[in-house]
Amino acid sequence: VHAGPNYQWYKNGVLIVGATASSYSATTSGAYTLIVSNGTCASAASNSITVTANPKPVASYNLYLNTALTPTGIGDVVSKCFAPAGSPPGFLGDDFSYQSSSTIASGTMTYSWNFGGAVTFRDGTNASYINPRIIFSAAGTYPVQLTVTSDQGCTDVVSRMVFLSQPVAAFTATPAYSPDIYVNPTVTIANTSSDPGSTLLAANYSWSTTGTPSIALSGITPSPYTYNAGGTKNITLTVTSTQGCVSTVTVPVVITITPRAKLSVNTSTTMVAAPFSIGLTPFTIYTITGLSNVGTASTIVNTPNDFIAQVKIDLTATKLTAPFTVTPFTPVISTFTAHTVGTINNALISIETAVLTDYNVAITLTVTSNLGVVDIVSGTISAGVFTPNATTTFSFRGMNPAANNVNVGSIGGVKPTHPMGASNITGLRLYPNPTSNQVKLELAIPANTSSVIVKVFSVNGKLIQQQRQDILVNSTKSLIIPMNVMNISSGTYNVVVIDDKGRIIGNSKMIKATQ
Repeated sequence: VHAGPNYQWYKNGVLIVGATASSYSATTSGAYTLIVSNGTCASAASNSITVTANPKPVASYNLYLNTALTPTGIGDVVSKCFAPAGSPPGFLGDDFSYQSSSTIASGTMTYSWNFGGAVTFRDGTNASYINPRIIFSAAGTYPVQLTVTSDQGCTDVVSRMVFLSQPVAAFTATPAYSPDIYVNPTVTIANTSSDPGSTLLAANYSWSTTGTPSIALSGITPSPYTYNAGGTKNITLTVTSTQGCVSTVTVPVVITITPRAKLSVNTSTTMVAAPFSIGLTPFTIYTITGLSNVGTASTIVNTPNDFIAQVKIDLTATKLTAPFTVTPFTPVISTFTAHTVGTINNALISIETAVLTDYNVAITLTVTSNLGVVDIVSGTISAGVFTPNATTTFSFRGMNPAANNVNVGSIGGVKPTHPMGASNITGLRLYPNPTSNQVKLELAIPANTSSVIVKVFSVNGKLIQQQRQDILVNSTKSLIIPMNVMNISSGTYNVVVIDDKGRIIGNSKMIKATQ
């Protein structure tokens, strides 16, 4: 019984330890032979094969950054902030001077550089130079690779990373309005920040905001939140990369909060000396108070000048002998409790009790915030009984916070108008407002008007939507225009109505709620 074949390789007649396979890969020059045995008998040495091994190059390079006298380490990763050309003026950009330190035992080498992106070569160098000098064109992540090739075709490759950070802070802040006009909008933030030369984590973001309360924002995408006061709030995001590079952006967000107007009428009786007679006559006194944002955490009426309230009272009677006094609200009102007499300048009506059935009193309370947001509620006192007019309660928004207060006509009579400062533009009533899909525009139309154009603008002045409305020759001076806003994103918009003579005849704010 003979064992299977055994192999042994020799170089220049000397046994190669461990070379016992049927094949052998030679890496050095010499004469190679093979002897095969079956355990007892061995063959003669094979014919020799002469191998000439060409030397393999070893790729290596140094980087001198910005003409530094000492190169970066051979294994070091370059990670720094990207310095764009022109900042400061005359600056061309960070100077990357690469110098090959590749070696080979004999022969020559050629060089091929790949910088992983767009670069500008300096000093007339190019990608085949032994020592190229470059400027990276933009921030990013770059594997800088050098390939060296010997004159015998042998190659070697070395690669090191360059991370050039340039964060860009960016986000949007969108208030989403509920169909309930008295619910404060929820602000949602979408973070779109980026950095091509760094990975941004939650710790890289720092948020701050103005307004009340001071909202604690954190993380990559802060959770939705609400402000408890209206106005323009500035939200600031600062992004700091792992390389310490900083980018900051501030985005304003307009918050519209609707005050809640509510009438509270309390009745009492007092004895008054009757004129031209002896003794006392009973008079019924109606004390009218205004309430705002009752029962909601978003009330802001305690701040001076946050709200201006007015009461308009229309008195109609078959006899006008009863005393009649009205004390209007002052520019600052307090937060009252429902059905409790207020302590500051209530509106008072006194009517002789015996003739209460002769009088009908129409009451309209208008509450205007310092941002021009208006809420209106009305009611009537008939035969001595106060009844809120739920069907006539409505809210609309003025465009100009500095404009005069809204004048409201008697219930069932003249439509509301909103003097817009000196231009005295007739008011535009929108309902429902906020709206999800459909909104109606109601306004007075000047005589001899044949058509109007309704334009919807974003708070930044961008035209979002417009439509034309023709007017019949014999139509009334009051016009109701339906408008579909289903395709408009949620947010605050300015609605402007222009007549066929190019005049602005009405404008107001509109809030598009989420569907």
